[in-house]
Amino acid sequence: MPIKFKPSAVSTVKQSNGSIKKVQQHYYMKATSTKDILEAYNRASTLPKLKDKMKKELNARGVLDADI
Repeated sequence: MPIKFKPSAVSTVKQSNGSIKKVQQHYYMKATSTKDILEAYNRASTLPKLKDKMKKELNARGVLDADI
């Protein structure tokens, strides 16, 4: 399973016939912009486990050096 940037969210969408449909939205690391990942990586409140995942993604994109 791909690495997630943040937990998935469930939103409700009202249909034209009056019913309600629940839609899940997933936030995967590969679909997140580099700018958002860098901001979260440099934030002091980010957990070390998530920082490691972000560092791996930024290394794969060529933004960070591998020795950081």
